[in-house]
Amino acid sequence: LIAHRVFLPGFSNQVNLGDIGEIKTSSRPMMHIRIESAHAVGPMKWRGAALSDFDGKRWTNPSRKQETIPVENGHVVLTPSGPHPPGRHINYHVELEALENDTLFFAGTPEILDLRVQALHGSETSGFHLGHAVPQGFPYDVYSLLDDPPERAPAFYQPPVLPLAARERYLQLPALDSRIAEQAHRFAANATDDLARARAIERHLRSDYGYTLQLPDREVADPLANFLFVRRKGHCEYFASSMAVMLRSLGIPARLATGFQSGVYNPVSGLWLVRASDAHSWVEAWIPGHGWTTFDPTPADVNAGGLAILGRLALYLDAAGTFWQEWVMT
Repeated sequence: LIAHRVFLPGFSNQVNLGDIGEIKTSSRPMMHIRIESAHAVGPMKWRGAALSDFDGKRWTNPSRKQETIPVENGHVVLTPSGPHPPGRHINYHVELEALENDTLFFAGTPEILDLRVQALHGSETSGFHLGHAVPQGFPYDVYSLLDDPPERAPAFYQPPVLPLAARERYLQLPALDSRIAEQAHRFAANATDDLARARAIERHLRSDYGYTLQLPDREVADPLANFLFVRRKGHCEYFASSMAVMLRSLGIPARLATGFQSGVYNPVSGLWLVRASDAHSWVEAWIPGHGWTTFDPTPADVNAGGLAILGRLALYLDAAGTFWQEWVMT
């Protein structure tokens, strides 16, 4: 039985505004995850990629420079030698569905990885790729450092530094409606540092705008200005893109991250089920002393009940599928 491969826009080198909203209308399984942790981990983001360049309608990674990372006997350590960053760690096992993409997905920052390949490819934006399409049921085991908010994260032994060329790249902006930068300055008017400015923009977008998967009924010249000043509602790409652009207009390096939300826990199988409807995008901003920091300006979808809550029968069917894969196909 050959699984039909899924193509996920946003996890390669390009995402157009609206792409991820189209994925989210499907409830197709994307991956199953077993989390091995002695403590509660809370909601997580499964990061696949990050994109750096924005032209007003589309995010891209024009540079395809990738580092080849050898995998020895199915094992690879991804962290440099030296003092390990402090924080919470977690072990988990992932099985990906068949994808046309070559992207792997991780919670937090992967430090140790076990998988059956000869080599991995690491991108400049800290993504990891197989170099070929993901086969059905592709398994890997990960030891990750979880992302804690900088307000409560332990201090780095050595604060990270963003090179000047990278700073310029993550501050690049196309010609946009001048009201966007003015709005950014209004949102962050009372903030005294970059972290507070980012939190202020995140808070305003989450509280002042609405969530919808409906796309605009016609193409507009400036989708972000249309979102911020006309429609005032959209899905994650519009919120994340708006925040990233606003941060850049304030001189704060930022990029668009793509991946999935937590998913839903299936007590029958003991696995987390992540579906296409969990596709998501958010913001990573460079905060002095903390490095790349996760922000999510998208408000909750109040109408998500239909896709977010699986009925008991669906949970049993999903568990049956994973048991079949585990016991019969392997």
